Amino acid sequence: MSVHFRKVEAADGAQQVVGKSAIEQLRRSVWSDAPITRVEADTLFLANDQLRGGDPEWGVFFTEALVEYLVDAGTRAGHIDDSRARWLKARILFDGRIAERDELEVLLRALERAHSAPGWLRNLALEEVEQAVIQGSGCTRPDNNTPAGSINAGEVKSLRRILFAHGGPAISRADVEVLFRIKAATLHGDNDPSWEALFVDSTAAYLLGFGGIYNLSDERSGELEDFLTHTGAAIGDFLNRAMRMAIAESDLYGLLEADETLDPLEKTLVAFLASRH
Repeated sequence: MSVHFRKVEAADGAQQVVGKSAIEQLRRSVWSDAPITRVEADTLFLANDQLRGGDPEWGVFFTEALVEYLVDAGTRAGHIDDSRARWLKARILFDGRIAERDELEVLLRALERAHSAPGWLRNLALEEVEQAVIQGSGCTRPDNNTPAGSINAGEVKSLRRILFAHGGPAISRADVEVLFRIKAATLHGDNDPSWEALFVDSTAAYLLGFGGIYNLSDERSGELEDFLTHTGAAIGDFLNRAMRMAIAESDLYGLLEADETLDPLEKTLVAFLASRH
């Protein structure tokens, strides 16, 4: 594989070297030769700067090869180690943001493929989507067709891929806080319909991940109580009310109609929790 990569690296214009046949040669080399090296992975990024937006086959290969490097070329196959994670962060961040959609795709695909990865790498992906929604710009909306304060279908899909990635941790307190910040920012936005389902599924997964909302052990009950108390006034107050309303023996829907402080997504979440009673 190194011969092909040296050709790419030495070329004045990568387009002159990396055509369909060269991509096929590179692809065969990735899975038939020695593991991809750091130099070769760096070369892929250099080539991608010239080839981005060209032949779709290049984009597919770029993602596949880098995921191979990140996940399977380390000392523990199937796991992203801290060194490779930090290398990726340095390659894809520009002024604190992920600059290109194909580079975000590498991160998402690696998280999906890996059995484990540093938690901060997952947070990096979440933060990128959150900032795109709040600021109205970023690699998740290159055409700027979605205004700030709204979330589009691609962003919802990216969030779901991150939160439910193969081998990733269960939905965490930090994940729920990100979702609530996005909810607050998009409450009056023109949101993709899939956003509501993701918000409800993910928040409920966190709450029900405490062993269900009934019969908690003392340890898990204490952890949940700490979250409800210290996660922040707005989030903690809602979740505390949601949990209480969800287990109430009285008419849940009457309570929902009477409580004007619950927004539509919160009402849907409470109804879902109640349905698990």
